[in-house]
Amino acid sequence: MIRYFAAHPTAANLLMLLLVVLGIAALPTLERETFPEFAPQEVQVSLAYPGATPEDVEQAVCKRLEDAIDAVNEVEEIRCQALENSANAVVTMTEQGDFAQFMDDIKSAVEAIDGFPVQVELPVIEQ
Repeated sequence: MIRYFAAHPTAANLLMLLLVVLGIAALPTLERETFPEFAPQEVQVSLAYPGATPEDVEQAVCKRLEDAIDAVNEVEEIRCQALENSANAVVTMTEQGDFAQFMDDIKSAVEAIDGFPVQVELPVIEQ
């Protein structure tokens, strides 16, 4: 086939033209969305703990945070990362949950934690 098109360049050009015309003809039938619907499924909770080692953050922040968030309905997964001077938790909601209610429940659960050390700053909760 390659040999044929190399020997007959007009046939190769006609085939290319046919493919271009078919592509242009198919354009109106393509489904496209400028802004597809997207339902958020995750909430991020960040806490700063100045001067703390990752081990301190794990013991003083992550464990308490995970325990409090475990009580929230519709939680599928909790991933908490203890870093130097901070903790970051990502909470994933189940697919059938209501995100606004889930976000409010997470905020309430995190704000209800009273066992953090004094140096821990207020949590930042965002989607």
